This record gives sequence, C-alpha cells and structure tokens, in this order.
Amino acid sequence: MTITIAHPCPGYYITQPFGVNKAHYSKFGLEGHPGIDYATPAGTPLRSCYGGWIDTMAVSAAGYGLYVIVRHACFYSLYGHLDEFSIPVGQWVARDQVIALSGGSPGTDKAGNSTGPHLHFEIRPFIGGLAAFGGAIDPAPLIESPEHAGRPKALILCTYLNLRKGPTVNSPVVGAVKHGIIVTVLEEDHGWLRIDQPKKGWINKNFTQFIK
Repeated sequence: MTITIAHPCPGYYITQPFGVNKAHYSKFGLEGHPGIDYATPAGTPLRSCYGGWIDTMAVSAAGYGLYVIVRHACFYSLYGHLDEFSIPVGQWVARDQVIALSGGSPGTDKAGNSTGPHLHFEIRPFIGGLAAFGGAIDPAPLIESPEHAGRPKALILCTYLNLRKGPTVNSPVVGAVKHGIIVTVLEEDHGWLRIDQPKKGWINKNFTQFIK
C-alpha cells in the first residue's frame, strides 16, 4: 500500500512487532503475530488511523476480545482488546478521531487472548494482504512520522503528477507521484505543495484535493 496512516495511540511503545512468535500463533493458523501490540494502559484513548466507516464491533473470547474493524477506501484497520467502544456500526469516523478505549486486562470478559493491558492493531488491505498472516500486513512502515502528525493531507487526482525540485514549472522534474496516493503537505507556495514522501519535492496543487 502507498498510503500513510496516523498512529493509533501516539506516545506508546511497541511490545510485540509484526511477524514474531511463530510458535505461539501457529495454533491460530498464522505464521506469526499479525499486527502490532502497543503497551497502552486500560482506558487509553485510541484513534482511527484513517477516515472510514465502522464495519464491525464484536467480542471474541478466544482472540481479540472486544474489537472493532474500520473499513477505509482500500483496507481495513482492526483494534483489539478494547475496554470500551460506543460508536455504532456504519458511522463515519475521521482520521485521528478517538474511537475507543484500550483494555486487555486479564480476567475481564472483553480481554480475549491477552496477558496484560495493550492494544492489538492490524492493517488488512482489500488486495495484497499476506495469507500467512490472515490477510494482514505490517502496519509499521505505513505509520506517519511524528514530525508529520497533524499536517494537512492531499490526494493525488491525476494519473501521474510530476514531482519537481522547486515550486515552479521550470524546476527540474525529480520523480512522479501516482493517482490515489495521499501525501503529507509540509509547505504551500503560490499553488505548489512541498512533500517529502514518497520522495521529496514540489507538486502542483491544482491536481490534488485536500482531505481530512
């Protein structure tokens, strides 16, 4: 996937990365851990990583406990071991909107297969997911860096948009960005936008659309 997602719980560290502990997850038919675990105390506010619709809210006693799935434009995000969730299925949620409180304390009816309070976070693309991990992929490379958090986002509208060295049509072309990619805008200058992913450069604002 070529998108950048928001951090579901900024400031909390990873306790279990994607793909590890194959022996433990083989009993679920997986090659390893299908997501990222964060050390969030029970009651920590959790944020939607991207704009989308609440697709599923359920309880899985043997796995995720209380969990929610959000459906986005080309992928699902899953938040497991929750303590509280009250947004109805079908409702739209914005990127960075608080959607749940974390849980995972053992012995509670919402904890599922949890040994301590934490958030289990997954990304499952509609196309291109890893079968060995239940259709999930590693979310870590997609999560925006702290310096990009809160900056405006723009959607690329044309098939290929030239990426230039400076904010002018006379500046050398240093690459291109494809249709459908969402970029973080670092600066705006007379109809040009400066970005640094997937590459550094300037793009013409006229061929983009700002999004939330």
